Amino acid sequence: VPAASTLERGLATLRQLVLGLFDMLLHTAYDPDGGGPYASPQAVLDVVRREVAIMQRPPYDRFMHAFGHVFAGGYAAGYYSYKWADVLSADAYSAFEEAGSRE
Repeated sequence: VPAASTLERGLATLRQLVLGLFDMLLHTAYDPDGGGPYASPQAVLDVVRREVAIMQRPPYDRFMHAFGHVFAGGYAAGYYSYKWADVLSADAYSAFEEAGSRE
């Protein structure tokens, strides 16, 4: 596997982790009446990006305004399910590999 392909998959995984963590923290740790590191939805995203992302976004970035998965309804702290589906898929694939091919 070429190194560029591996890097691209790694960056895609990190992006999904950032989005999933942002979604979960927004629904569990963000308090609109509170303060601290989660004083606003943008602050939640900034904290997650600082902890997880390799490349930081510029301060004017407002990606979350277009993050319809979270703000248009339907997910309610469930964005992480994309990564969970990847884990389950890899586990199933591994189980078939371990059992061997039955042609």
